[in-house]
Amino acid sequence: MNPSRNEDVADERLGGVGFSPRGSAVFAETWAKAHATKAAIGLVWYALVACVCLAMTSVVHAETTQTIEEFVAQKSKWSSLEMATLQLEGRYSILSPSQLRMEKCDLEFVLARSFPRPAGDSKNILIKGRIEKRDTKLVFVVSDLLPQVSDVDNFRALRGKVPSSKPAEWYKLAEWGSHRAKYYHDDELKKEATDAFRQGVLAEHRALSPATPMALRTLAQKLSTWGADPALQLEYRHEALWADFETIRQDNTAGDGELMTELAKQIPGTDQPLTADDEPARALYLKSPRVAFQKGDSDLRKKYARAFYVEILKNRILRDATADGKNGYSIASRIEQQLPEYRSLGPQYRLQEQQYHLGRVGALTRKEMTELVAKFEPLKVPEFVQQLKSRWLAEKEKQVDPQSASALVDVGDDYLIILGNPEAAIRFYQKAYVLSPNTQAISDWLTEQGLVLYQGAWIPKGRAPAKPVDLIAAAVREGQVREGMTTEQVKSALGVEPTRKTRIATSGHVQEWWLYEDHGLSIQFTRRRRPEAALVTKVMTLTAKPSPVKVVPGKPGGTADF
Repeated sequence: MNPSRNEDVADERLGGVGFSPRGSAVFAETWAKAHATKAAIGLVWYALVACVCLAMTSVVHAETTQTIEEFVAQKSKWSSLEMATLQLEGRYSILSPSQLRMEKCDLEFVLARSFPRPAGDSKNILIKGRIEKRDTKLVFVVSDLLPQVSDVDNFRALRGKVPSSKPAEWYKLAEWGSHRAKYYHDDELKKEATDAFRQGVLAEHRALSPATPMALRTLAQKLSTWGADPALQLEYRHEALWADFETIRQDNTAGDGELMTELAKQIPGTDQPLTADDEPARALYLKSPRVAFQKGDSDLRKKYARAFYVEILKNRILRDATADGKNGYSIASRIEQQLPEYRSLGPQYRLQEQQYHLGRVGALTRKEMTELVAKFEPLKVPEFVQQLKSRWLAEKEKQVDPQSASALVDVGDDYLIILGNPEAAIRFYQKAYVLSPNTQAISDWLTEQGLVLYQGAWIPKGRAPAKPVDLIAAAVREGQVREGMTTEQVKSALGVEPTRKTRIATSGHVQEWWLYEDHGLSIQFTRRRRPEAALVTKVMTLTAKPSPVKVVPGKPGGTADF
């Protein structure tokens, strides 16, 4: 006889998953009796007893074993089973030499004889007997009782036989254990069954090729249905979301908005910005997202969820960035507002837009350039605005017609108005004057800028040679009389006509004396020939006794004592 045959009966009931043998105890007990008899009655009797044992075992295996659950489910048919031999398996609640009560079954069990109480903590037993009617009620008369290992021990033994790569067998074992646990309210067995189911999910995950997002979500949902390993559920959901993200990033397609929503819904932590202290964790995660998330505890996983969320959002924002950089300021603003972790990228994208505008500013009209400057002036980037204006004006200077005075004036005006550069404006007005010296507006403007015309060129007033001092004019302004003055200049200097005039004609010249009594002056004029004007040759100061005044050359109003 093959003792393993006892396991085969249970295997058939579990669809291939091994189960604790229920008939093996009968065989073992009978076989033990045969060994005890062997020494007493000899080999012949031993052979006879062995044959009887085999016969008994065959009878046990020929009968179908029902669980108490199955037996109770047929309660309506109990009366029709009267006197039929039945074999039941289940747990007892009471077992004494005179009494047996099975859990979950209200039928009375009568012991045909006294049975020893099973050793150990297991309450699983296998009983054989038949239904009889006694005093108008049905009872189950127990003729045989065999102890069984507990469901938990049996489950663990069976678990050791399940190949790690066979998810279907793990699921069958888990289903059996879960069903038994639910029926008997067995929390320990339920825990074992749940873990077996988890092992089945792990086996299925290892076999995924490829691990598609749908397959990963299916595994996560299986675990959720069983209430198994919430951390592993998160791991599979994270893996599915990351696979979705890789597809979006690779194909450069939309869908990241929905992905961000799902991530925030399924994994906590996406709304908590990372700090500088979290940077090592973020770097570790981005290096290998799946591995890092798998190994991370609940706190780290929250940080990883935020790092993941940030990558999706960054991808979404940067997907809108144009290749030429013309919307760099908009991209930088979105990054700084929504992604504090990537705030350092802002200046980079602003610079890209600045380079874009500098590269095309030469093609802008004056109106377009003015509008562009107006856009950037409030952004407090004065150096860029100045550079923008200078680049535009430099390009316009290259395009100006050097033979057109009006075009040169326009460029000069632009330098003054747009760039505030009067030096450059003067340079263009000077060129315009060379082309059109008779245009009064050009000369007036240059004069307003403090320039003077010298030898046909407009130069700064400070660079023009100084004019000689006009001593005669200075003396007139100061009210003094100086030799070399004309009669009109003397009258202008003193402001009045002389008190008296005396003329003396000699050969070759005419002398005339003017007396200014109130001023105490006597002035001599000499005229060499007509039509020359008479000029002052002597100036004398009058005293009580007038005496001639010697004229000192070059000294206005010079006098000498008489």
